Amino acid sequence: MKKTIFILLLITFTNVYSQILWNGIYTFEIKKGGDDSSELINELPNENFNIFPGKLQLFLDTEIEADKIYFSSKIEANTIKNIKLSPLRIYQISIIFVNLFDRDINVEAGRILTPFGKFKELQHNPDNPFISFPLSHVYYMNVSRKRGFFNPAKWEPDPGLEIAYHGTYYSGVKAFGSFFDRQFQYDLAITNGPLSNYGTDLELNNEPGFIGRVAFEPKPWLNLGASFSTGAFIEEDPVNENFDIDKYKQTAFGGDLRINYMYYDFIFEYIYNTWKAPVISQDNSRLLADEVDLNVNSLFASLKIDLPFLVGAYVAGKYEMLNFNNIFNPLTNRNQNWDEDHKAFEFAFGYKLSPRTLWKISYRINDTDANPEPDDNIFGTQVSVEF
Repeated sequence: MKKTIFILLLITFTNVYSQILWNGIYTFEIKKGGDDSSELINELPNENFNIFPGKLQLFLDTEIEADKIYFSSKIEANTIKNIKLSPLRIYQISIIFVNLFDRDINVEAGRILTPFGKFKELQHNPDNPFISFPLSHVYYMNVSRKRGFFNPAKWEPDPGLEIAYHGTYYSGVKAFGSFFDRQFQYDLAITNGPLSNYGTDLELNNEPGFIGRVAFEPKPWLNLGASFSTGAFIEEDPVNENFDIDKYKQTAFGGDLRINYMYYDFIFEYIYNTWKAPVISQDNSRLLADEVDLNVNSLFASLKIDLPFLVGAYVAGKYEMLNFNNIFNPLTNRNQNWDEDHKAFEFAFGYKLSPRTLWKISYRINDTDANPEPDDNIFGTQVSVEF
């Protein structure tokens, strides 16, 4: 409560003193899933129509020293159990030093946006033509920050890890900028963990992680990028206190392409990700395997087309895939994929009700390699307002 009051006072102060600029986004959603909907399967609590009171995001920025030092922050409140908004929480807060050595060399320190991949450009709803996030950022896999590999079922206290933390912000320091008239771009960070790390505090139980992306942009409408991330992902816990947690690492390689030309916006991204993970017995009494390679291939492809005959409207479609490798599972004593392969298709229509208000409607088809296959498709509609 005290944090919320402090943030509201800060917003009031920034509205009075024009040195600090602020704006925001409010999003309201209604979703309905299939009969097997759940928070772990498709992020919905049940198969009924679910009304999400919304997501409130506030952005506060100020210039500390002209053309040299800036302060930036993002404050957010999300829906809790589809009933109410959570207290305001600081998602991003950083200080940025720009144009070092009179070049496009910049340094940012604090809670920073991940450099990895293209989704960082679409993380806010007005920029995302779809209602859903990519599978790489929302699907919880059979790997844990405490236990390593676990199977066959996820459980509530430890739902598993995503390839990339859906919050997209990490504590750390990064250097970013460009050369050759922005044709070559770089964004390199040292963070408090690897790509899947959802802990945003600076308290490190192991060595820091590295996340980076370099890109080539020969034309303003064409961008090709390559990303990399590595770092130890196991955190200290009584269940793993008898072995070296620093040797268990997550490593990810990514390649992406964006073509944004005239009415068309095409995005393609491929990620190869691996966790080197231990396998601990279900009763926590012994280490069944010192190290297994948990590999997953992630593919994302989307196309958005602005409709020239209806100003402010677009149609969009995307295809996603998660493909998991086969391992010998010491918990079941047989060879099997370490998680269930996933495919998803989503089709969306969007329309600008006003210059700052976007309405979307979408239908998502989920295809899971499970027996029986869950009925977890999603219909949704969303309104996002910028202010």
